[in-house]
Amino acid sequence: MKQIIVIISACCLLFSSGCSNVVSKYPIGIENFKTSSNAWNGTWLSEDEVIKIKVIDEPNGIIKLAWIESKDNDLTFKSITCKIKKGKSGLYLNVIEMPDGELTDYYFWGKIKKENQKIIFWQPSVDAFKKAHEAKKINAIIEKTDPDKSGKQRVKFVKLTDDPEVVLDLIENKSSEYFDLENPIVLMRIIQ
Repeated sequence: MKQIIVIISACCLLFSSGCSNVVSKYPIGIENFKTSSNAWNGTWLSEDEVIKIKVIDEPNGIIKLAWIESKDNDLTFKSITCKIKKGKSGLYLNVIEMPDGELTDYYFWGKIKKENQKIIFWQPSVDAFKKAHEAKKINAIIEKTDPDKSGKQRVKFVKLTDDPEVVLDLIENKSSEYFDLENPIVLMRIIQ
């Protein structure tokens, strides 16, 4: 579960884990996805963590994810609010509020699929979006880290600036290229 929390709650900003992310100026998707409390509410389990999901606004696809974080010999309640939107052929999870109410100018997002008692989440591929930007297939800002001791910089963020329709036109027919399909985050519902 740490993996999903790190990815969808902005690991670079919140946990200083040094990961790279693809973020978007606009929520990815072209229309709201109507969520069902029966389908989404409950307690979900990944390999090693538990997360609680609650539908906040069914017609607009807004859900809240909550977990207990262990840090400095203490336990802290954390949550993020997300909006699920439909693309032309897929669903996308967009983080609209991060822990402690923090907001940014960009949305953390990824591809999501719900199958009965299972949720699968795929993180966008930083390398694929960077290459698409360099090939002028998509508009983005590439933000790099400060140089390390050897003088090397790495990509910290690929900040997509195109409208969601442009992003979807790029990714929907080639999702295997633009998402880390080999390392999905899988949640299994244990309590409804």
